[in-house]
Amino acid sequence: MSQIANFLLALADDELILAHRNSEWIGHAPILEEDIALANIAQDELGHATLYYDLHAELTGSNPDELAFFRDADAFRNVVLVELPRGDWAFTILRQYLFDVYEGVLLAQLVNSSYKPLAAVAAKMRPEELYHFRHTSAWVTRLGLGTEESNRRMQAALDVLWPAA
Repeated sequence: MSQIANFLLALADDELILAHRNSEWIGHAPILEEDIALANIAQDELGHATLYYDLHAELTGSNPDELAFFRDADAFRNVVLVELPRGDWAFTILRQYLFDVYEGVLLAQLVNSSYKPLAAVAAKMRPEELYHFRHTSAWVTRLGLGTEESNRRMQAALDVLWPAA
């Protein structure tokens, strides 16, 4: 498999696993608006995974559904950050924020890729990821500067997430 195909598979796996982790919050977020917002973010990430799996399939002739749903767990190439168990709200928000920061940097480079289909996908994803970043950064600020308890939870989340970031 080519380097670009391996790269696309890893990107797709990151998005898929994070989408599933975020979807675990559906019906459980602290308030209804956040339940809807995180469900939308999860749906966006799932859509991004689909875009990457489709690009991978174009290069390799693979079946995107088989890649997403019929591989053994040890065949996934996602980063550890996205697969960590759900944790509390602070953990979930901080994980998504860290991933959003990473994706912002990544997509800013990928829009200039010499592989034009990847550049087009990156350009399509950037506005959605900017929304994710704005949403999670507001929550990171709110929780980090909020109560003593929310600050403690954010620090505890950072202690677990940072080594995996």
